Amino acid sequence: MERRKKGFTLIELLVVVAIIAILAAMLLPALSQARERARTSTCISNMKQILLAFQMYSNDYEEYIRVYGPTETDTWGKVLIPRYIQQANNVLLCPSGTPKRYDAGTDSNYQYVYGIAEIKSDTGTTPNNNIARITHGTCTYWAARRISNPSTFWFIADSARTDDKKQWHIASIDNTGTAVVNLLHNNNANIGFWDGHVENCNRSKLKDLGFSHGMINGAVGAL
Repeated sequence: MERRKKGFTLIELLVVVAIIAILAAMLLPALSQARERARTSTCISNMKQILLAFQMYSNDYEEYIRVYGPTETDTWGKVLIPRYIQQANNVLLCPSGTPKRYDAGTDSNYQYVYGIAEIKSDTGTTPNNNIARITHGTCTYWAARRISNPSTFWFIADSARTDDKKQWHIASIDNTGTAVVNLLHNNNANIGFWDGHVENCNRSKLKDLGFSHGMINGAVGAL
């Protein structure tokens, strides 16, 4: 007479499921942090490519940088593609932000990209450098030759609109503009400087750079 093989009891199965759930709860935060570190590195690489492209543009145009065009969709991204950035793909976007993918076939998507530093008026200056904004016709330029300290002049940042939280082509230092710096990377934001280097900045560093407000966990607040 054959013996029946003994299977797992319900209690044993529940214990195994509980152990798996505990292990998953321990590992998932670590995996999430690892994914975010990878996105942070990709974002830094993107910004470095953009900074290099802008410097090439500046060299070709007597050290001037066109930042705004004649229409609201004619932003800095449209200036660089395809001559200075051959294939946009997702280089213009932070992988931790929204939208996640860049659609080169839609002009309005040139707006939903990294933010460059905003100057409030034609005679104004950025918070940390004396750099003139020059309007010529319907286009706006910066005089790159007037950047006195490229290593401290922040030029490009993780950004987000204050209403729909999408990435935006301008970044303001406060909460009075359309968009603010976006702390996407574990409550830090990547900031690119005119000398070509990029820093992952915490709130203290952002305040040192002149920022007073930012997008923190999806809401605009003081740094």
